[in-house]
Amino acid sequence: MNRPSVPDYRGPRGAAAGYRYQELWTFMQCMALLDPASGLQRIIVDGLLPEDERDAPRGSSDAVDCTLAYGDEEGQRIDRIEIVQIKCSEAKPRAPHTVASLKRDGTIAGLAKSFELVAERHPALATRDCIKARLVSNRPVHPKLLAALRSSTLAAVRAAPVEAGSEYSALQVESGLSGEACARFASALDFSGCSGQSRFELRGSALSHLSGMIGQEAGQSALGLLHYIQSLSLPESKGRELRRHDVLAQLGFSDPTGLFPCPCPARHLGQIVERRVMSDLAAKLLRRENKICVHGEAGIGKTTILSGIGHRLPLGSAYVL
Repeated sequence: MNRPSVPDYRGPRGAAAGYRYQELWTFMQCMALLDPASGLQRIIVDGLLPEDERDAPRGSSDAVDCTLAYGDEEGQRIDRIEIVQIKCSEAKPRAPHTVASLKRDGTIAGLAKSFELVAERHPALATRDCIKARLVSNRPVHPKLLAALRSSTLAAVRAAPVEAGSEYSALQVESGLSGEACARFASALDFSGCSGQSRFELRGSALSHLSGMIGQEAGQSALGLLHYIQSLSLPESKGRELRRHDVLAQLGFSDPTGLFPCPCPARHLGQIVERRVMSDLAAKLLRRENKICVHGEAGIGKTTILSGIGHRLPLGSAYVL
């Protein structure tokens, strides 16, 4: 009787699983990039914003798997920056992250270095607490570390010395920061993306989300976008940005109106002047006269007339304009 094979997460295979997780998570951010309401403006894979990397010390962005820049739709203003490290452990998905474990793999030191650089380049955002250092992982975070971050406010640091041997003390030592600089970094740390989906769940969510947007099976479209994301992590792609038009092009669209839900070009009208034709149209629909043509010159008010018949239909009715 053959025994079921046990996954081997050592060496290259374990690393490959981590890379796939990173690519799938970035894929999900691409879906947010397509939604103007998200405010997401740019995605950079394996690095910081190109303008922040310019003349930066070597290794300043080594810990950053993804940078997300939020701002206005035209891309002229940055309102928030998130630097993200993505970690996936298929072998020990329930083992919580601690300062010690994040020290061993250089996460804290690396994120602290990148955070300091970004805060220096964007002082106004740093003052408004609009720069975040995120850890995204399928693993949870130890409650002691979360408690240490909650108690590490600027006011608390100013009021009392750091307790030796505490989680916050270890965080301070590993980050290489002290005093208020460490408190600002601790305040910027965001672990809300931990205890997340597994690699397989993330893949399912990505396909489901994309299928809903393009209105068809998403396998081939997703594959093309994933390949493009993979190409952005290659050495020659350093500094390349991922914007909305890049994602649309990889999905085979030239315009976002090809995606679902398609934005409605008709403006919402407030008070509508009642016209007899509105009640006449509603009466015809109630008599199940289902093929009605409303015609007229441009600007005569056809859309306004159709907008005014919705409230005349029976409760529970729905109409698409």
